Amino acid sequence: HVKIMPLAQAMGVSRSSFYWYFRNLAELHSALIEAWQRKNTGALIAQAEAPAASITAAVCNVQLCVVDTELYETALDFAMRDWARASKDVAALVKGSDAKRVAALTEMFARYGYPAREAEIRACTLYYQQIGYDLADLGHSPQYRLDRVADYLFVFTGQTPDPAEIDAFTRLASQHWRKHGTP
Repeated sequence: HVKIMPLAQAMGVSRSSFYWYFRNLAELHSALIEAWQRKNTGALIAQAEAPAASITAAVCNVQLCVVDTELYETALDFAMRDWARASKDVAALVKGSDAKRVAALTEMFARYGYPAREAEIRACTLYYQQIGYDLADLGHSPQYRLDRVADYLFVFTGQTPDPAEIDAFTRLASQHWRKHGTP
């Protein structure tokens, strides 16, 4: 339901200026899809593949996507999911992206010795929990969220996290939230 004129007005440019950036609406759509795949799907996969000393540290790497809006943009993901409700083509892209993300998380758990089925279930639990948490928009304070990091890590991994991992994640999250505002 994107229309060029309202979009151009929202951007503060004329309709003809808008076409300087994009030749048509299809080109804008392609650019949005490419940006979403690169930023969100790419970032989550990269974080799942990042080296970590333990599975709890690896999950902290992934959870940086929740904290750092420069790394991963939740609003963009929700916009794509909304678009997917109206477009079968976009729905297929979202479904494919979800599959790639879950596969990367499954591989992350497998790298730390989880059997295949358990790795997949833990990956799905981690991924779907975060989507639901973001969608619920609970308004929890950063401190509330940070106070529960160790417990979430235990639930996701079945492992007790090293306090140094919690401290490192808390420090990164706090720095980001101070710089960019709270989630």
